[in-house]
Amino acid sequence: MRLPPSPRGNVSLPWCVAALPLLLTVTVLQLSSLVGFFPATPVSEQLRAPKPPTQWRTAALPCSQTRNSVAVSADGTASAVHYTEARRVQANSSTKKREYSSNPNKNHHHNKTQRQRESSRTQRQPKKVAKPFPPTAPKPSPVPLVLLRAIGNALPPRHSANQTLDNLDFILAHEKRFPHTTRHWFLNRIVDPKVEQQLIQRLVHANETYTVVPFDDHVYRQIYALSRRRMGHNKTNARSLSYSKKKVADDQSMHDKILYVINVNGVRNAMIEYGRQHTRAEYILPWDGNCFVTRKAWSAIQRTIRIHPNSKYFVTPMYRLKEPNHVLLTNSHRPNATEEPQIIFHRSAQARFNEQLRYGRYNKVELLSRIGVRGRWDTWRWLPSEKALLDPNPAPDAAEGVPVAGWTTRLYSGIRAAEGTGTLLHRGNLRQQALAALLDRLDARVVQHRRKAVGHASIGAVQ
Repeated sequence: MRLPPSPRGNVSLPWCVAALPLLLTVTVLQLSSLVGFFPATPVSEQLRAPKPPTQWRTAALPCSQTRNSVAVSADGTASAVHYTEARRVQANSSTKKREYSSNPNKNHHHNKTQRQRESSRTQRQPKKVAKPFPPTAPKPSPVPLVLLRAIGNALPPRHSANQTLDNLDFILAHEKRFPHTTRHWFLNRIVDPKVEQQLIQRLVHANETYTVVPFDDHVYRQIYALSRRRMGHNKTNARSLSYSKKKVADDQSMHDKILYVINVNGVRNAMIEYGRQHTRAEYILPWDGNCFVTRKAWSAIQRTIRIHPNSKYFVTPMYRLKEPNHVLLTNSHRPNATEEPQIIFHRSAQARFNEQLRYGRYNKVELLSRIGVRGRWDTWRWLPSEKALLDPNPAPDAAEGVPVAGWTTRLYSGIRAAEGTGTLLHRGNLRQQALAALLDRLDARVVQHRRKAVGHASIGAVQ
């Protein structure tokens, strides 16, 4: 083989020397493909292949199987990514571990330095202080109340003969002592001295306070004599009257007696004055003696009073118990308070009960109307003699919308036929019979006293 002439002259080289650069180039390319310096893809294919995307999904194979991992691009194409850099990092980390474990002094210094670094990091970071629980709002203190109840005479056949004692026993045994609530009793003109003494013994034994409004036989004898003189009809007039008119006439003739003996509005006003003068209670409850207050009812009363602090009056509807009292102690009892309500007075309230209205003749309804409480009693009729006793003016401190506060339970009267819905007229008839029977007994006592007085006078005249 003859080579072309050299530009420097006609010096000819052997063919092996002339081919040496080509051999070196081929060798370098093969070595570079082995060590990963250049990709194994031919240069012509590299020029045609597109640039790999910047985001990859890597599905690595175990190192024992291959030293390369496969990088799969988003479009599904794959290329070989060499594992050399990962192996170099792994080798460096293993070398550091060997150095760390072979020098214990250096280990101690490393631990100390690490602790100092962590300590400084802890000092730089603010300490996390546990947030305290939000303070709970304190429960409001109960409003001071004084619960006053008037115990009157049992009126059979409207009530059972033992109603007064039985209901007092039940209240003393089962009614709770509520906080900030004073309890006081009024014995309202009990005509039987034995019953009055039994009531006092029960109250003293239970550490209860009480006030006695006594029944005075001398006062009743004066009323008896006056009623006979004021009697609106005699035997002659009675024959010409119809049954209904005669009944009204007899009822009016008993007015003064009932007004004194039952004293329903008189004792209510006395309870209001007692609450104002002898207690510091903000609200006064001058209620009937057979009213029973449960804890739920008391809580409801307190809640309503706190909601309406400026109200002078509240009404508490009454539930009339139709069965023995112990049903109140069961969980199944659900009161339905729809009866004529009791009244709660602020200690500065100005309205009072009309003491000229007797028991059984809308004695409480008159005040309900004057403080602006409407109800079915608005359609009830007054007797002509009663209209002159009414106060047509509203209470001076009355306001629209008297709040309804809780409820109360009227304990069992002992007469099932007189309780329940649709028995209003029947209760009225039984009440009239009971009042007539009570006054007959008292009239008999007056007659007996007169006979004794006449007898003593006769004996004195003979002597």
